[in-house]
Amino acid sequence: MRILFYLVIGVGIVFLIGLEFLWLSPDYNIGTVESGSMSPALNPGDLVITTRPQEKIKPGIVVIYNQGNEVIIHRVVKIEDGQLKTKGDAQEQPDQWLVPISGVKGVYLFKIPRLGYLASFIGTPFYQVSIGMFFIALIVVYGSLRKKEVKSETAKLD
Repeated sequence: MRILFYLVIGVGIVFLIGLEFLWLSPDYNIGTVESGSMSPALNPGDLVITTRPQEKIKPGIVVIYNQGNEVIIHRVVKIEDGQLKTKGDAQEQPDQWLVPISGVKGVYLFKIPRLGYLASFIGTPFYQVSIGMFFIALIVVYGSLRKKEVKSETAKLD
């Protein structure tokens, strides 16, 4: 039981450190898919990891850019005079606008299904209380396991 507890905690910590690295790194960005325009490739609630465009953008690549106040993640379908024509996979028609290549904020790397819901939750005040309670519970469980271990060792000595 104790080994499983340590394993779960260890994996969780490594995962959170990895996400924190991506979050803080200037070369990567993390976002949550909010619409179904890219289904089935990307679905609402997916956590999407993007990187700065480091190579030439070409048709077929999924890019993230701002359209007014909205953040869009769509696939490049065509390049016209240094501007991108994009389209959501679930949409029949391409977007009405062209995106300058310089306007691309990121290129899709990978997704973690449904984890975007958790990322959205983290931004709420309820999260602050929940995470505090989680760590208190971990300390109590660890203390309980440690107490049983000490009692067991004491009993063996008697």
